Amino acid sequence: MDNTKENNSLENLEVKKHKERKVFIVGGNNDYANWLIPIGFSITKNINECDLIFFTGGEDVSPQIYGEQNGQYTHFNERRDDKELQIFEDHPNKNKLGVCRGGQFLTVANGYKLVQHSSHPSWHNISTYDGQTLLASSTHHQQFLLNPNRNYRAREFDLIGWAENLSGIHLNGKNKDYYFDIDYKEPEIVLFYNDDENNSKSLAIQMHVEFFDLDHPTVKYMQNLIINTLFTD
Repeated sequence: MDNTKENNSLENLEVKKHKERKVFIVGGNNDYANWLIPIGFSITKNINECDLIFFTGGEDVSPQIYGEQNGQYTHFNERRDDKELQIFEDHPNKNKLGVCRGGQFLTVANGYKLVQHSSHPSWHNISTYDGQTLLASSTHHQQFLLNPNRNYRAREFDLIGWAENLSGIHLNGKNKDYYFDIDYKEPEIVLFYNDDENNSKSLAIQMHVEFFDLDHPTVKYMQNLIINTLFTD
């Protein structure tokens, strides 16, 4: 973490009050949601009564889902992919959140691709659309790639946060580099719009927010982001 710096303007950030809501966790344990509890969420085992479906970390997402062959470094769980795609498709009107693999899954399910292998550093800074600098913690070797895939409709999105091309390589399924420009923004936080009658959205986050202490500025920023993007009431 010696090479990172945080924006001091976030130190005194106030987290907005939030009404009580329920989150349903997919694929991981309750620890993933530890940072949601202080803003009014409780965990439910009934997906039908939840306000938010939370897709968690784990294996890579199968490249077949986004129309590419399996790269040398990609390892996926087909059963998990099938289960989570079914959940995504069965609940189109619910807001969705994903971290790490979960964010990658939401990127694919919303019509885009993944970089299958990169040399992304674990601790690094990301920049945000509103001019902030956040410390990010992640364990990923794949990345969001905002190029439409051929299997799902590409939904509109907003790029909320990005890293400044930190990886030395960005490989596709043929183990070939994309050779992005030096100023390429590696997507780290993306908001996808579902365009349904409930105006539901998917928030894909590459970092593991749960790795931080609950009073960390990055957590406060992400808590407010949940309220401001997925829930505006």
